[in-house]
Parts: sequence; structure tokens; C-alpha cells
Amino acid sequence: MVEVLLDAVALLLLLGLVAGPVWLCVRRPDFPSGFTWSFVVVVGLTILFSWWRDYALGLELFAMGVDLDGFTTDERMRGVAPHLRDQAERVVFSPERLGVGWPIKTGFALFDSVPAAMAVCSIPWMVRMVLRRRRGVEITQKPRPKARLFKAVFRRSQPWRALNLRCVLLIT
Repeated sequence: MVEVLLDAVALLLLLGLVAGPVWLCVRRPDFPSGFTWSFVVVVGLTILFSWWRDYALGLELFAMGVDLDGFTTDERMRGVAPHLRDQAERVVFSPERLGVGWPIKTGFALFDSVPAAMAVCSIPWMVRMVLRRRRGVEITQKPRPKARLFKAVFRRSQPWRALNLRCVLLIT
């Protein structure tokens, strides 16, 4: 029963990892925003998914009664029910638990998940571009106004100090 609940949470995280970027890129069609939020969601869910798999394995062993602080196998399996002993030994010595930890697994998973999410995010954007070109809508970015932060202004109240300039901050 515990395994089913833990696997259900892992499945929900995996579905969010696959469907999250698609939903965000459809919801936010503009180019940089969709990619940015998709990247944040993918990185966050990948970290959460990798951590959850490690944490769920520890919860499963705790539910079976395994004492991971024991030195020998007999000390570790002292609190395990006899019908769960074989399963507990398989989980304790599984390659998923031994070897590299979840942070390194997360780093390797990011090499796959981030480019896949970016590719998925670029598909709706490219489809929109093609549809706009077919309709004859020219795709150009709006020209940005030139930013004028400072402007030299003569003091009109004192004409004899015409060379005395002051900077006025213009908020545009």
C-alpha cells in the first residue's frame, strides 16, 4: 500500500514534468516568458522528482521496519516482518539506493529534461509564426523608444548662469 502511494506521487511529478512546459508555453505564448517559466518549472520539478525518489525509498524502508543504522544485515533486518524480509533486502541493496546520490542524478537528468522542454516550448511558438506569415501579418518587434535617462536643462530663472547645467531625471 505504501509503495502505491509513493509511486502515485512520483507519477504526478513525472506528469507535471512532461505536461508543465506544454501548458506554460500554450498559456504564455510570448517567446521569452514561456521559455523562462518553462525552464524554471522543469528545473524545479526535476529536482523535486529526483529528491522524491530517494526520499520515497527511505520511507518505504522505514515502513518495512528496516534499521539503516545497523552495521550488519541481521542488525538492519531485525525489525522487519518475516514475509517482507526478502523484499527489504532487495530494496536495501538495490542499485537505486547505493551508488551516486540524488543530486548527481538530478544533474544528469537536467541534461535530458531541459532541452526536451525547450524543444516542446518552441513548437507552439514556431506554429504561431508560420500561421502569422500565412495570414500576411508581418512579424516585427515593436521599436523601443530611445531611453533618455538624463537631459541637460538650462536654468531659465537665472539667465546669467546659462552655463550652469543641472541634470533632470526623466522617467520614460
